[in-house]
Amino acid sequence: MYTLHTIFLQASSYEQNPGPNPFFIFFAFAVVVFLLLLAFRKTVGEIHSNEVFSFVDFQFSAQDYYSKVQEFVTARNMPDVNFSRVTYSQGGLGKGDREYLRVDRKDDIFDICASPFGNGSFVSYWYGEPKKRLKELAYKIPRVNTFVDAFDKKTRFELDTATVFRTWVKECIDLAIEDITGQKGVRLSPEEVNAQA
Repeated sequence: MYTLHTIFLQASSYEQNPGPNPFFIFFAFAVVVFLLLLAFRKTVGEIHSNEVFSFVDFQFSAQDYYSKVQEFVTARNMPDVNFSRVTYSQGGLGKGDREYLRVDRKDDIFDICASPFGNGSFVSYWYGEPKKRLKELAYKIPRVNTFVDAFDKKTRFELDTATVFRTWVKECIDLAIEDITGQKGVRLSPEEVNAQA
């Protein structure tokens, strides 16, 4: 078992015993793996739209709502759709995190939140595209950006299916709201009453 003392002894004995030090090889490998995971992690880059639905005097389980959204999206049988849970901070230190349902497909990401608020609750979604760290890095290298653009163009079919994905996820968000609120006579907030008028 390695202890901090033995690691330093091995590091200092490197000059006496030339050859690759296994500790430093392992450390370098771990750093490279960490950087690769960080580079390819799917995080939201640019936000394109956001919508909020609020309910007065009505609260419900966020987990039940997320399950309904996932059920409705799965029923559409779209290829390459992934579901996961992500957390975002609710504010400053000590405020805790809020769990969101992430629905993504290729370059489209929906982060969906359901939460109690005051004497009611709300559902929101944030739609955006993933941050492309390697592409951003490539754009900083002269003349590489035209090469990257040539291989990053989407076909009309890819654009069409992305539009259908966005439309259907929004529909599923609405269907899950209708299903969760059911026949309970949920009162809409004044903003939603005005929106429907």
